[in-house]
Amino acid sequence: MKDQDRAKACQEALKHNPGDRKAFEELAEILRENKVWTKLITLNEKFPQFANWQNLMETLVAEAERETQPEKQSSLLHVAGQICEVKLGRLDDALKCFQKAVKTWPWRAESFDAARRIYRLASNYKMVVKLLKVELGIDNLSAKRRATLWMEMSDLCLNELKSPENAAEFEAKAREIDPEVVEAILARRGTGMTADSEARKAEEEAKAKAEEEARKAEEEAKAKAEEEARKAEEEAKAKAEEEVRKAEEEARKAEEEARKAEEEAKAEEEAR
Repeated sequence: MKDQDRAKACQEALKHNPGDRKAFEELAEILRENKVWTKLITLNEKFPQFANWQNLMETLVAEAERETQPEKQSSLLHVAGQICEVKLGRLDDALKCFQKAVKTWPWRAESFDAARRIYRLASNYKMVVKLLKVELGIDNLSAKRRATLWMEMSDLCLNELKSPENAAEFEAKAREIDPEVVEAILARRGTGMTADSEARKAEEEAKAKAEEEARKAEEEAKAKAEEEARKAEEEAKAKAEEEVRKAEEEARKAEEEARKAEEEAKAEEEAR
């Protein structure tokens, strides 16, 4: 049975019996073997009674070590960090994953945001500032992102470091880069949003975007596979029909030759 058929069978089994551990484990293994990480995470969230977040986190880290493309490697490490933080409550391990993710791919903004959020909750403002400076030093940052980072620095100075002068300076820098970003952030703060909640919102948006891209890629791959299977089936059918047609034509010719031979033999017999 193909993996796709096995997966459907497992899904049907879980639909009728959510307590079917065997079906859950088989489906999880199929998704793991095919590296369909988004669906595997969703499966664990849907069936928390069977979820093994430790195993999934270790699988993602191991897969990241094998991955050769920095952007994909960084994405796997970020998801592993999220599991450590949210599902396992291991903030130190989460930080290691997030920091390795940005070292691997410096444009992984959501990993920077997540690491700074953890340090900020721990009141380790020195590391928050350090990570902000590191990201601000990255080339090819968008103007929107750079302005957002300066506003986060401003918020940190205003609320935690109690340095309104520096806060005003950093806000001015942000305004020079992208005044619309500044106004949008100030408007959100007026509704009670903090830099931390802004970072969480940005991370959620990035996660939703990544999941949507993964879903589209899976659908495209599935559609391509189905189209290839359909073409192969049509070609096989056409080939089989052609072979049958040829066989029938040869049989008809053989029958005609036999009839002619019989008539000739009969005519010779009559002539004698």
